[in-house]
This record gives sequence, C-alpha cells and structure tokens, in this order.
Amino acid sequence: MTCTGFIKTVFFKKNVFLLFVCIFPLGIFAQSTTVNFPFTGSIQSWTVPPCVTSISVSAAGAEGGGAYGGNGAIVTATIAVSPGQILQIRVGGSGNCPTAGYNGGGNGGNASSAINRGCGGGGATDLRIPPYALANRVVVASGGGGMGGGTTDATGGNGGCTNGNSGTSPFGVGGGGGGQFSGGAGGPSWFGNGNSGLSGTLATGGNGGVDPCYNVAPGGGGGGGFYGGGGGGSDCFSLSPYGGGSGGGGSSLIPAGGGCASGSNNGPGYLTITYTQGTGSAVATNTGAYCIGSLIQLNGSGGSSYSWTGPNGFTSTLQNPTIPNSTAANAGIYTLTTITAGCVATGTTTVTINPLPIVNAGNDITICQGIPVTLAGSGANTYSWSNGIINNVSFIPNLAVNTYSLTGTTNGCSTTDQITVFVNPLPIITANDASVCQNGSVSLSASGGISYAWSPSAGLNITSGPNVISTPTVATNYTVSVTSDLGCVNSEIVQVSVIPTTPVFAGVNQVICIGNSATLNASGGLTYSWENGLGSGSAYTVSPTSSTTYSVVGSDGGGCPGSSSVLVTVNPIATVNAGIDQTICAGGTVTLAGTIGGSVSVGTWSAASGSF
Repeated sequence: MTCTGFIKTVFFKKNVFLLFVCIFPLGIFAQSTTVNFPFTGSIQSWTVPPCVTSISVSAAGAEGGGAYGGNGAIVTATIAVSPGQILQIRVGGSGNCPTAGYNGGGNGGNASSAINRGCGGGGATDLRIPPYALANRVVVASGGGGMGGGTTDATGGNGGCTNGNSGTSPFGVGGGGGGQFSGGAGGPSWFGNGNSGLSGTLATGGNGGVDPCYNVAPGGGGGGGFYGGGGGGSDCFSLSPYGGGSGGGGSSLIPAGGGCASGSNNGPGYLTITYTQGTGSAVATNTGAYCIGSLIQLNGSGGSSYSWTGPNGFTSTLQNPTIPNSTAANAGIYTLTTITAGCVATGTTTVTINPLPIVNAGNDITICQGIPVTLAGSGANTYSWSNGIINNVSFIPNLAVNTYSLTGTTNGCSTTDQITVFVNPLPIITANDASVCQNGSVSLSASGGISYAWSPSAGLNITSGPNVISTPTVATNYTVSVTSDLGCVNSEIVQVSVIPTTPVFAGVNQVICIGNSATLNASGGLTYSWENGLGSGSAYTVSPTSSTTYSVVGSDGGGCPGSSSVLVTVNPIATVNAGIDQTICAGGTVTLAGTIGGSVSVGTWSAASGSF
C-alpha cells in the first residue's frame, strides 16, 4: 500500500512542527501487522505473507553479562522481500558469567570462585535470507561486551554501530570494539604473566583471558555482531583489589537507509517485523474510444496471471486480449483480476463504442453541361469529399459521368457514401449567318434540337420553330435558343446583315400633251433595266397616249439593285371657245370670257392689233 501525501510546516510561535497528511484512496485502509521475535536461544523462521514486498525490521543486540556488561545496539531498517520467502531470525541472548550469550558472544574467563568469574559477551541479533549463512545476514544488531572478573568490576563495551566500544578495566586491559572489516583486538594482561583475551572474528566475540597466576581475575568475553569485540585480558595479582579487563562490543550491519542506536538495549535481544499486506496491483486500460466494427484492445498490468470478464459474455486469460469486429454489445465495464504470489487484485476499464454515422451523399443528379452543382452531405459532424470537392460549395463537373465519395466523421468514427453526377451534353446547333438586301427578307434556319426560340422579335415573322423569316431594317443579331431532347438548352447567335440598294433615280415626273413625247433619263447605277418594254439603257424617249409610270432597276455592279419610278402624265388637247363676237363704240370696253373644254380655264389672250 502506498500512502500519498504531503508535508506541511506549521509555525507555533518559536516552535516548528511538521504535519504529514496521508491521503488514502477511497475504500482502502491498509493496516500494518507487527510480529515479535523474543530471545529463544534457537533459530526462528518467518514466511513472508502474500502481497508483502517490504518489511520494517527493528533488531536489538543483547547486553553483556554481569552488572556492568555493555548494552546492545538497536538497528532499524526496511528490507525488500518476496511473498513466500522464508527468513531466519537469530535473537541474541544476554551473557552469563562465565558463559557467552547466544549468537556470537565470547565466553568470560573462569575463576576458582564464582564471584570472581569473568562474564560472557551478549549475542548479536540478525536476520538472514536463504541460504542463511553468515554472508546472508541482512541486518545485524551487535551485542555488548561482558564484565571482567575479580574484586574490581570492569565495564563491558557497548555494542556499536559502525564500530563497537572497547571494554574498560582498572587492571587487565579491556578488549577492543569490533569494526566493519575485522573483529576487535583482544586485551593484553596486566602483568606479562597473565593471559590476553582473544580477538573477535566475523560474527563472534573473543573469549576473555583466564588468570594463569592465581585464577581470580579473568577477562570478560567480547560481544557478538557483524564483527565481534575482543575479549578482555586477565590480571595476575593475588591481593585485593584485582580484576581482569572487560570485553569490547561488536559492530552492527546496517542496511542502506537504515538507522542505528549504539548501547540502547540492556536486556536480551529481540527482533520485530512490521509489514503492510498489500492488495496487489491490477491496472486495466483500453485504447478506445472505438467505432463499431473496429478492434478492441484491452491492456493489463500488475500481476503474474490475468483473468478478464466483460460485457456480452467476454472472458479471457490473456494479459492483453483483443475483441475484433466490435458491436454495441461489447461496450461497458471490463474487469481484470490479477494474481501475484497469492495476492489477488482487481481493476476495471470502461470501453466506449461509438456508432458509425449514417452518412448520406444525396441522390444521384443529372444536369446539363456547364451547370454548377452543390453537393451537401448529411449525417455526420465533419465531411471530406473526394476530388477536392468542398461540402456546400458549388462547382461545375467536367466529365459525362462523375462519381464522388463522401466520408463523414462523428466522434472519430467514419463511413462513406457515393453520389454520381451525370452531365448531359448541350445540343449542337447548326445555324448560318445571312445577308439581305435593304427592304428585303431572308429565311433563317437552325437545327440540333426539338424546340427553338428566336429573339429579338423585331423583324421576324415568328419567334419559334427551326425556320423563320427575317425582314430587318438594319443589321441584326438574332439569338436562337435550342432545347435538346434531354432538356438541355444551348444558344447561337445568327447575324443578319443588311446590304444597301443602289441609289437609282428615274427622273422627275413629267406632263405632256397627248401626241407629244417625254425623255426618261435614269441615273445612279451602272446598268439599268426598264420595265414597260424599254431596254437596258439609261435614257429613253417615250410618247405615251395616257399617263404612264415607268420603273427602272439599276445596279452599281456589286450591291443590291435599286429601283425608281417616274410618272409621265398625258393631257388631252384643250377645246377653246373665245366666245361670241362683240361690237363696241370707240372708247368703250368689252369683257371677253373664253372657256377651255367647256369651262373657264386658264388661257392666254393675244390681240391681232391694238391692245387690251
């Protein structure tokens, strides 16, 4: 169980307190368990429970023998373990006089009197992993040195951390403390005739020296440890006071990150293991969200064996199973169960399966050539057309048959639909330009369709049909719109030019009397053609017996011929009556009243003689 939290510094006046707040996940409150291992004088074992990968160890070495034996060290550490692993524990025993404490204490030197005996060193407390040899110790808490014998007490050295403390003595010399690479040196005797204590070795304290002179002042034994302390040297003196040196304390083995307090335990050794049994780990994830029909990928981690259950009856023992061709029935919560060294854990992951959008590109379209079309897909959030088409933007297709694919996407899921745009050709119009002489008419025709419309209407006899007659007064462009049998409309411009006529003039009208003649003289052309039986000359003399209109058609040799007419009016000979003869007196007057054709007309009087 991992506790996540934070450290907060709280100030109260001059004091500073550190507040550690641990936030546990909801529903999980892991409790720690402590197992105590007291001194038993034998090897003890402990099996790591399921789901335990780390333990906290507190080990105390035993005190040395005698009233002034040295205290043992206390070592604390966190050790990585494996579920099911079997650990061995050796708890150090206190030293006696003269025997050594269990698990590495050195013996005290014996004496003829019990009250004069040297005392044994305290045993170390250690934790071992397989195969449980000295090299497999992972925690060692050192023991204290034993008190020296005789009438004067000597204090044993305390079990130390990196190094043990040396023993003391007023006479024989105490043993040295153990170190990290060698045992403590044995103490020499007070006089040269005495015995030195033995040096400590790996895990074991040295024995105290025996008094060879009087057998009354032996040395104390060294404490056990990573390396043991040295035994004290003996005294060689028969008169009180006398005494041997005490043993030195052993050294401790402290794992990285561990702690140690030297000389902190004054009784038998002990060891405690505190652990928190976890719930294992089961991490379930998936790579979704998914679309219907896609492959579901489930991923698991945290265990050594895996078991999945989920919607639609899904089960699997694979770590990372897949589900092909997913449907809506595969959506929901998937549960992963893991087992690691007997530790069962569960985790869940939710699989989301989005439906495929129902994309509609629209119905097929038939248009005429050149007509823009707008494609508007529906059924999705975003759209992508083939051929670079943009949704809802008009364009002009360029093929007779155009197929476009529309991909619509919603929530990352896509489907495709197609639409075909058929393009009907425009009718091919056949219509020729024309020219017409001024004031003339011309027939216009067009072909290529089933219906025709002409514009403008000015100068046309009709405005529909393939054939019309144009009588333009000026040059005119007519537009003919032709509709094919497919309903497509095309248009063509028909140009009608007007050619001016030759400016022919037949002359001014003339009046002649019957029996007289008139001269006709045409002008303006190069060639002429007269009606009324006249020829092709420009001038003719005519003597009509009645009023006659003469027409001439003239041409300038290239343009349209012109025509002109002249009227020759023929008057009859007048009937004149001057009236009756009259006689008047000289100096008198007379009125003459003549008539022409029986009525008064205009006449000219003349006198043979005299005057009017």
